[in-house]
This record gives sequence, structure tokens and C-alpha cells, in this order.
Amino acid sequence: MAKGGCEEAAKKIHKAIGGDIMTISSPIPGTNLGGVNVSGTLVTWFNHQAVKKGNMIYDEITGPAGMLFEDYKKLFQHGDELLFEIKP
Repeated sequence: MAKGGCEEAAKKIHKAIGGDIMTISSPIPGTNLGGVNVSGTLVTWFNHQAVKKGNMIYDEITGPAGMLFEDYKKLFQHGDELLFEIKP
């Protein structure tokens, strides 16, 4: 995913379906998210954005079908330790 790709994708998805833009980040500033499973390949990002609507998450990883939030967190190596924040 190109730099800024997830932000642009989140904006487009949000415009199409509503919901809230969620930012995923490390609780330790300046550190990465750890491994993120993208189509079977582990990648490393410093942050990510997706759309949360109800208990579903939508982004370039999930595609239009979306994914349940609990399953989505499992894509992240440290999913239980990361910050999943919706900011006004």
C-alpha cells in the first residue's frame, strides 16, 4: 500500500458507507504496529486507518465484505496491545 493509501481509502469508504474513521497506532509513540497480515504476507506499518461501522471494519485489507472487529484485530501481530481509536 502506498504511503497515505490507507488514509485515502478510508475517506472513500467512509463517504460511501458512513461509519467512523478509525486510526490504529502503537501505544508507544514512534514505534510500529508489528506485523500485519495482508493477504498472507506480514508487513510493517507505523499506523493505519480503516472505517468502523457497527462491529464491522472496512479497508483495503477486508475489501467490500468487511470483517468483524475481533477478527480484524487478529490480523495485527499485537492486536490486543494496539490503540484502535475513533477521533471526532
